[in-house]
Amino acid sequence: MNTLIPFNWLKEYCKTDVDLKTFIKRLSLVGNEIERTIRPDKYLARVLVGRVKEINPHPDADKLQLVTTEINGGKTVQIVCGGTNLEGGQLVAVALPGALVSWHGDNELTLEETKIRGQESFGMICAAEELGFPGLGGGTNIWDLSGVAKDSDVGRDLAEVLDLDDTVFDIEMTTNRPDGMAVVGQAREACAAALGDMDDPLKKVPKIPVHEGDDKYVFNLQVDEHDLCPRYMGVVMDVKVGPSPWWLQKRLILAGAKPINNVVDITNYVRLELGQPMHAFDYNKIDGGKIVVRSAKQGEKFLALNEEEYELSEGMLVIADESKPVAVGGVMGGLDSGVSGLTKTIILESATFDPLSIRETWRALNLQSDSQALYEKGLSTELAPHGMARAIELLRVLAHGQVVGKVQDDRKGDYVHRAFSLDPKKVNKLIGIEIDTNTQIGMLSRLGFEVSDTDQDGVYEVKVPFWRDMDIESDVDLTEEIARLYGYENLPSTIPSGVIPRRERDTLLDRENEIKDLLAGSGWTEVYANSFIDPEDAVRAGIDPALGLIVMNPLAQDQALMRPSLIPNMMRTIAENEQREGVERLFELQRVYLKREGDLPEERSMLLVAIVDEVGGEDLFRHMKGSLEIIMSKYHAEFELSREGLSSQWHPGRSARVLVDGEAVGTLGEVHPIVVQAFGVEYKVAMMEIDLPMLQKHMKLDPSYDEPTEFPAALRDLALLVDEKVAYRELTETMMDSSKLLKSIELFDLYRGSQIEKGKKSLAVHLTLADDHTLTSEEVDVDIKKITDELISTHGVVIRD
Repeated sequence: MNTLIPFNWLKEYCKTDVDLKTFIKRLSLVGNEIERTIRPDKYLARVLVGRVKEINPHPDADKLQLVTTEINGGKTVQIVCGGTNLEGGQLVAVALPGALVSWHGDNELTLEETKIRGQESFGMICAAEELGFPGLGGGTNIWDLSGVAKDSDVGRDLAEVLDLDDTVFDIEMTTNRPDGMAVVGQAREACAAALGDMDDPLKKVPKIPVHEGDDKYVFNLQVDEHDLCPRYMGVVMDVKVGPSPWWLQKRLILAGAKPINNVVDITNYVRLELGQPMHAFDYNKIDGGKIVVRSAKQGEKFLALNEEEYELSEGMLVIADESKPVAVGGVMGGLDSGVSGLTKTIILESATFDPLSIRETWRALNLQSDSQALYEKGLSTELAPHGMARAIELLRVLAHGQVVGKVQDDRKGDYVHRAFSLDPKKVNKLIGIEIDTNTQIGMLSRLGFEVSDTDQDGVYEVKVPFWRDMDIESDVDLTEEIARLYGYENLPSTIPSGVIPRRERDTLLDRENEIKDLLAGSGWTEVYANSFIDPEDAVRAGIDPALGLIVMNPLAQDQALMRPSLIPNMMRTIAENEQREGVERLFELQRVYLKREGDLPEERSMLLVAIVDEVGGEDLFRHMKGSLEIIMSKYHAEFELSREGLSSQWHPGRSARVLVDGEAVGTLGEVHPIVVQAFGVEYKVAMMEIDLPMLQKHMKLDPSYDEPTEFPAALRDLALLVDEKVAYRELTETMMDSSKLLKSIELFDLYRGSQIEKGKKSLAVHLTLADDHTLTSEEVDVDIKKITDELISTHGVVIRD
């Protein structure tokens, strides 16, 4: 998470005389990477403070005016301007030709002296947002500098008048360090890196005013969800709402926040300074003067500060009054209870919320805020009173604030500091260098850790400061703190010694790559599909979505299921490509994710080959069988087909399971018409699905060798006429069983047509017979007769001439 930290603000806490370049380098090296620096005055070059002397209507434009403007030394220029809030004597921001401005809030434009509707215009009188200050000066209205500049400032550079001689650090902080996302936290990091000295305000006891006497207003606090809100503080104050002084507005702007009014600005200021989000409610908008921290009711409506209405779910934490939610806890306040110019009394909130609850809530609502970004990273309950004390202090000075009731403080239990052991010898062993014990203790002390002796010789107890109790989890983390402050760049470089470890080769990955190359070389096109699918597509493909994992926060509803099969995505791909001409020959070899109770899903490599054709029939099946034969021959695996155990997504009469050594490794055949129609596909689709880990067990990378017989084989051909329903595999099994001499059978012709009886098919096969001696014609004829007799008696085969 990136944080904007103005250097001048940081130096209020870290007293330093280190030059800027060294400061940036050293702070980055200890883990607070400054990605870039911003000079706000750079963007105000050639922008001056001017005074409006005279305003006249434009002769050729109703909405434009000719403004005579004093810019320096009594010199005046004419500027054409469309501002509606211009007045004589008003101090304004004048951008001279050559200045860079934001045109209509978007495009940057370098000004030139020009004519507008025929009238000379020397520069531009600017709104605040046109100079990079959104939220000031009434949006697109001309920026009235009367509250910022004096008459004596006319002609001076605006950046100088606004005191913008500053450098803003854009710092990337890791998400486990919310303490570093605030000015005080970065000042502490700088001082720990020996860049200066600091009187840390978070080490002091927060000074919260004690209200004497009776409360002026009724204020009751009730926390029903202590697990989700371990601490909630609130106090009633009378305030005078108005604009913030420029120094406060400037700091908010440089830190990336938008000034609104003094009360809201102070809550944002404390968040940016200390890292404690704050919120202020208009007391008169809180029914019954009561704050209730509770779980939302199912379907409860909430109108947020962003003017959007949200429907809440049970389990979401809300801050409510007696009748309605007034904030989503830790995420965003409500529009109706927000502070406005009419507010006279506020309830000031400083609280701690459960980070997981915050994260789940904002994601469910798609509602983000600066406060939520901090709360979801985990804040300590001990930070809340510091935020409360600082906000009250600023409200007293800048909003005439008066505490008119006792501070309510409801917390789950007493705070106990985390503590770990520090063994300097162990630290040195882990880092690999010798760092003096006192140096180690000094480093930790500068970060706010309290180090004390123990009964063990040479071992110390280290108490973790509350602002680090979310990321310091063991004594090893203390070693990391010492190492980064010492400087990773100072650690000696040593070439590793010993034998380089070799990682065991992933043979399954090798087979995957080989099969992909094999299929691509055979004319098939590889598909790359998303691992997340629509649960409805799984149902359409005849697959139970419960086999896969449902994603709780999917990017879209059609990506809510981790795929348990490749078939739904392939069918979706086929449907989207159906209008392309020609036969589609596609394959995908990727992981599927099968749900396991109480564990991560099982990931399995699956191969899916698909072909699409308008006609369908046996040709599709043969294409699938051919691709299977290519793979099986590559790995010298013998397979057979079986129609038993087919699942519902396969055509019952045109599909078969693939068996290797009696074990099922996949399925091939035509996809069931119901599945095809469910995806809106008009053509026939055939697929082959192979479980690669199952097949791998039967793969042979090297071919086996059978020594050929020294005696010649005898060859015979048979032509068979048989019923259509008789499977070829049944015929081959019968022939092999009926002859001891028969070594192989090869189908070389298959005919169906008008030349034979309807319901019949004609097959022609080559038979190879051999034995341990040269066969005579009589021996061959005897075995051929055995084969034909068995075919006739078992399957009703007619032997054709």
